[in-house]
Amino acid sequence: MASHASSGAARGATELDPPWQQTAIIAWCGLRGILSLAAAAALALPLTTAEGGAFLGRELVVLMAFAVVFATLVIQGTSLPYIIRALRIGVDSKVEREERIARLKSTFAGMAEIERLGGTGTYSAESVATLRGEYKRRLKELRTFARAGDSLAAERRLLLKLRRDRIIGDEVLRRVQFELDIEELRLG
Repeated sequence: MASHASSGAARGATELDPPWQQTAIIAWCGLRGILSLAAAAALALPLTTAEGGAFLGRELVVLMAFAVVFATLVIQGTSLPYIIRALRIGVDSKVEREERIARLKSTFAGMAEIERLGGTGTYSAESVATLRGEYKRRLKELRTFARAGDSLAAERRLLLKLRRDRIIGDEVLRRVQFELDIEELRLG
């Protein structure tokens, strides 16, 4: 059996795999739920043993669980916005910008080639016109999507600022982000 490298390609990574930054945020937030579960387990410890005596150390376990949950709520809760900014979550990635540039430049190159081939007389004027129309439609779509993508990114930045400034709450943030996600999918 061949050994596999630990890269994403070796384990079958796809374009649908989330960026590592998103996984890190999920892991950071996920600790809160696990620790809350631990606190609930600590509170579920019986007051007495099966023999009727006091459960030694129960108060210490409950106190430690409370302290850990409180610390994670305060530390994680207050640090999350800074971590999101530091990891540049929600900001257009370099790959997305490169992809937009590549699509625009390749479309322009295709249009130039159509014009060159149209001048050779090898293809009918109708075929050249059809291809020219297709490339113009593609270019218009790419430009529209780039503008829409920029405006959606601006909306997301403003939305996060409103939440950070406590003008809106988490529920409104999630609702509007969901609508922006749907709009982005519709455009894409």
